[in-house]
Amino acid sequence: MLNSYSFSKATISQWFSDGKRGTRPTLSTFLNFCVAVQVSPADLLFHHERINPAAQLAELDGRQSYDNADQRDWVERQLTNIVKNHNEIISVNQIAEQLKVGVSYLRYHFPEKSAELVAKNNKLRAKKRDARNKSKVLLVEGACQYLLDGGVFPSHNFVRAALKNQLKNFGFGEFTKIWREVTDKL
Repeated sequence: MLNSYSFSKATISQWFSDGKRGTRPTLSTFLNFCVAVQVSPADLLFHHERINPAAQLAELDGRQSYDNADQRDWVERQLTNIVKNHNEIISVNQIAEQLKVGVSYLRYHFPEKSAELVAKNNKLRAKKRDARNKSKVLLVEGACQYLLDGGVFPSHNFVRAALKNQLKNFGFGEFTKIWREVTDKL
């Protein structure tokens, strides 16, 4: 199949406009342009003064296109499967990479599925956060009970000393908040 390419006058004039306003063609676009006008890239770049501008009119009869309906259906089925069955946090970026499409493609063509994925990820994050917080509360409760069993009041400093190796897992102010909640229950 012979590809045909289309370059509008506006696109080409942007390539030749000043550097502040104009855009530059990508390498593939530049090479496609050279094919369309049947001029070698080397001649166009280095020997352009020898090119006869009236030599030939390029056939620019349509943009390169293909029917991607099958690919879109496949991506939609895969995305639906992933969203329905995933139990771990997986980002839209990771799914796009896995499906070999762009993130924008997923968000544009499947906004509901993308939003559903984000919502499910938020629920999974909340579950993880709750489990992490529960384990920290249990850790502080255990330290307080250990100190009480030893006849020592579980003051802030004593509990901190008892948990010195685990304190790095607590966020700023998090230990104090949990310690207050635990000691209020005692």
